[in-house]
Amino acid sequence: QTGALRDAAYAEHLFRPTHAHVTIDGEVVDTDLHSGLHAGAIDVNFAGLLRVFPFARDEGVLHFHAGDMRPQVMIANLPNLIAGTALRGDHLVDRGGREMRIEAGEEILRPILDGERYEGVRALTVRPGPRVRIGRVRA
Repeated sequence: QTGALRDAAYAEHLFRPTHAHVTIDGEVVDTDLHSGLHAGAIDVNFAGLLRVFPFARDEGVLHFHAGDMRPQVMIANLPNLIAGTALRGDHLVDRGGREMRIEAGEEILRPILDGERYEGVRALTVRPGPRVRIGRVRA
């Protein structure tokens, strides 16, 4: 395979949707097809230029994404990422909450949690753990 074909196959694999039944705080997400399932515990602010997971700023709250997060949807949401506001899309949920439950659909889940891939997962529940204080470094 040439580099371009190998890259195209990797991109197709990377953005292939996952079939799963998802609830956030007991509410059913209205799609079973997810190109992104994310839970963020930290309000990440890249020098005021880009905000990721801003709803995690409240104690005990995680920031959840579920549904249609294809590249074109994320590009359309760049203004929201810059402003730190909710992402928008027809089949996209972006909200704060305390629990996300993911149950496998047509295939077994292969989640990546803190950079580690797990194989053969049929169900996963994500909740906040104990609060850890992180010191602020000033230059």
